[in-house]
Amino acid sequence: MNLFHFRDEAINYLKRFLIEGELAWENVIDTNNPSLGIRGVKYLPAEYYETLLDTKTNSPAGIIFDVERMARDIHEILSNNYLNSA
Repeated sequence: MNLFHFRDEAINYLKRFLIEGELAWENVIDTNNPSLGIRGVKYLPAEYYETLLDTKTNSPAGIIFDVERMARDIHEILSNNYLNSA
């Protein structure tokens, strides 16, 4: 629970879940010392991933995250903010 900062973020998680219907996080593992396990988590915005389904059982099997789309959107937002502030 500490990795999710649940005490501070619980209401935000609940709001996101009610609006989006799902929540996902990326597990952060120290590549220099993977034996330590999960060291943190990063929230993944729902508009940038799709749930993969197992075709035999029709149950969730994972997600595919569109990093390039997210980077383009962030770049556009930052560019617009810069142009509007000039």
